[in-house]
Amino acid sequence: MCSERRFEDEDSGEMKEMTVKLYCDGGCRGNGRKDSIGGWAFVVMLNDTVVFEDSGATTGVTNNSMELLALINGLRHLLPEKDEYIEVYSDSKYVISGVIKGVKKWAKAGWRTQAGTPVANEELWRLLLSLVQQFSNIHFNLVRGHSGVRGNEMCDSLANRAMDDFIAYKDFIRG
Repeated sequence: MCSERRFEDEDSGEMKEMTVKLYCDGGCRGNGRKDSIGGWAFVVMLNDTVVFEDSGATTGVTNNSMELLALINGLRHLLPEKDEYIEVYSDSKYVISGVIKGVKKWAKAGWRTQAGTPVANEELWRLLLSLVQQFSNIHFNLVRGHSGVRGNEMCDSLANRAMDDFIAYKDFIRG
């Protein structure tokens, strides 16, 4: 998979550009409680064709940690494409503003906020920063959630399905 690569459209004969798009989303039921169930998902598209998707779920997490984990797992998957142009899309203002503005400031400040308090999800932010720094050309975009953006809607559905499957599995194990 390679982005910003030109190819000839079979139907029209026109030269077109390929773009790698990473959509990611996370969610949590019972946000922040010990018994919370969180899910994350990412979808990779080449132009508008889905080429890969993944999701997972766990307990005792927050919505923000799942949003971060979705992006982390998506970037891990795209590491072989680290020299290509990558468009990242998330509906999480926390993640997008954090990765664009916050993370470098927090790292310089010893992982403290402007108020001097520890940065929430520091371990995940550190991991995300180390991944982002490996990409040579990455752009982050905030999309509105539940607004019909195909990749975002797919991620939302996958994350919810992962949570549902996790709950069903826990119920099955309990008997």
